[in-house]
Amino acid sequence: MGKKNLSDQEIVHLLSGHSKQENHALGQVYARCIKSVSHMVLTNNGTSTDAEDVLQDAIIVFYEKIKSGQFKLRSAISTYIYSVSRIIWLNKLKKNKATIAVPEFWEDASATTNETENMEFYNPDSEAFIEQLFLNVGEDCKRVMIMSLYQRATMEEIAHAMEYKNDQIARNKKTRCLKRLRKVVRETPYYQSIIQNLLS
Repeated sequence: MGKKNLSDQEIVHLLSGHSKQENHALGQVYARCIKSVSHMVLTNNGTSTDAEDVLQDAIIVFYEKIKSGQFKLRSAISTYIYSVSRIIWLNKLKKNKATIAVPEFWEDASATTNETENMEFYNPDSEAFIEQLFLNVGEDCKRVMIMSLYQRATMEEIAHAMEYKNDQIARNKKTRCLKRLRKVVRETPYYQSIIQNLLS
């Protein structure tokens, strides 16, 4: 008879101590996350081997957080692992000078209630420009937009990171931030011309 499926709480409990079932717990984490992490990596210039490496690195981060007492179970373990994996892969893409997604800032903000934005691609050499653009909308908006548009965080992940009460607040904040970005772009010909060149 195979070992039972563990709940997230049981996994954290087993990894917090010195249980003989640690390998079983980690194996279940891997099995739950490999499909989503593979999809994320494969659709962003990676390979199956890259996906396995990224997931293993993310699980190590997760494991070390638990062992150090720093991990708090506030969402599904799979959500946490996916978020960490995405950040790891984004950093590898930047290091390797790969293409990174950038939003169409001027698109109607009503479309931003969806989890997925329309994306185009740009050369990382222009990243300084995008950072400067974010500075025009405030630090909170900058954090929300980077998590959503670069790290592709879910509204739940953003709400957790920003300490909002729920994901609807995060969604509303993102919509307001995109409206600010659109306003900045529309009122500044310099930004308009550079964005058009980036996406041409």
